[in-house]
Amino acid sequence: MEANQGTSQETSVKHQDLSDGGMMHVARAQDQEEEEEEEEEEEENSFTIRRTKSGSIKDTLMYAVPLSASAQALDALVLDSGPEQDPQTITASPSRHRTKGKSKLQLVACTGLECEVMDLRNGQIFLPPFAKTSVRFEWTEPPERALVVIKPGERATEDALLEAAAVLRGCGVRVHVEQAVMEALERRGHAPEGPGRLTREAADLASRFELWVPGTHHIDFIVTLGGDGTVLWVSSLFPRGVPPVLSFAMGTLGFLTSFPFSHHEQHLNEVCRGDRYLSLRTRMRCKLYSYHHGRHQGREGGGASASTTVSREELVGTYIVLNEVSVNRSPSSNLVDIDLFCDGVPVTKVQADGVLVSTPTGSTAYSLAAGGSVVHPAVSAMLLTPICPHSLSFRPLLFPDAVTLQLQIPHLSRGRGTCVVAFDGKHKFEMGPGDCVTIQMSPHPLPSVVCKTDTEDWFQSLKGGLHWNRPNEEMRKPSSMMSSKGSGREKELLHKIGSSHL
Repeated sequence: MEANQGTSQETSVKHQDLSDGGMMHVARAQDQEEEEEEEEEEEENSFTIRRTKSGSIKDTLMYAVPLSASAQALDALVLDSGPEQDPQTITASPSRHRTKGKSKLQLVACTGLECEVMDLRNGQIFLPPFAKTSVRFEWTEPPERALVVIKPGERATEDALLEAAAVLRGCGVRVHVEQAVMEALERRGHAPEGPGRLTREAADLASRFELWVPGTHHIDFIVTLGGDGTVLWVSSLFPRGVPPVLSFAMGTLGFLTSFPFSHHEQHLNEVCRGDRYLSLRTRMRCKLYSYHHGRHQGREGGGASASTTVSREELVGTYIVLNEVSVNRSPSSNLVDIDLFCDGVPVTKVQADGVLVSTPTGSTAYSLAAGGSVVHPAVSAMLLTPICPHSLSFRPLLFPDAVTLQLQIPHLSRGRGTCVVAFDGKHKFEMGPGDCVTIQMSPHPLPSVVCKTDTEDWFQSLKGGLHWNRPNEEMRKPSSMMSSKGSGREKELLHKIGSSHL
């Protein structure tokens, strides 16, 4: 009995220390948020200039990919590393004539963050591929801390958390969880014996993990156990740089979760060794501004009261989006008017139920349901998709990643009511006349660990989640396989599968 009382008192003290530590973590997190806001402001105001030279296509590839004949010919034209030829030889062979000497031409390519001066070879303009389809990460030092993110309260994900934590601790990695997950683990054992006291089983579960509050500890990589919503939650936890994210499929749809949990031990060990490729999924940085228009009462020099019109814009908040930002009509059934600007230039007036601006990752979400195109995640672009537009000629558009889009409610909205803006479907605000949201590409992507390659995982998710281009394939299977040898039961089953898609 005395031993049990001593254990209970120790766990009680430990729980109290955990609470005190949590308060300290919250205070540190607030300081960290202020520092991040200052760094973000400096990042937006900074502008760098870098000088590069046009290179070879094969230099941009990190694993062996056979080059086509056109790519080889382009490399041969751009990279002229052979000896200088005799002018008479060049004259005699006009088909191999190439201009020598220093180029008098250079390109200055500018974006919103930097300006790149490109020195050309032989005066020929060469544009290398910008999309990073093969990015492999390596550890310069062994990883020390991992954050495991789950949806608390689900027994299956909590069991998976315990199994994954055991593998990570075996690799020498300290496992961190959020406050809600820590509390769920404490409730997992038995009911508390009293205020501030935990049972031995619950205390043992809690002792395997460390509490993580945003901005307190540096996390080397992240493990998610759930569906795509869990990955979206991770994106919201890290508005700036995101560590590599290893996502295990334990949800309904798994466009962002490529790894089955049945082989979690193998995948976790490989990530701890750093032997994996990443998919850099772009994110958008959105700022919501509220327009205030009113009258200010003041007094003139003679003491008489006078009113002046005051108009100002106030920043409501900055939000990082992995899927999409949507501006659509409120419960009213009327169409909405939304002015679209690109880099401050008026583009068009949207008359529709709403409009979406999504990333390539979000192109398979709300945008796809609204008729938008499916975009490869390596394409750094923003997709604008109208929702039930009034004009049938208003089709989806792709914008480059260097532009800034602005969606504004007209000051004279003709009484059509207000709009509702939502960021990744979570943060929702009502927009009135004059309110606007600016959208630009964030310099901090979400690095998602891929199972095979970026392209293979993407097409696998399309075929598995959306059954992309599957009906035609299924209809062709019965006719080709009926002629092959097989039992009558198999032929009957194939016939049913084919007829179900007709």
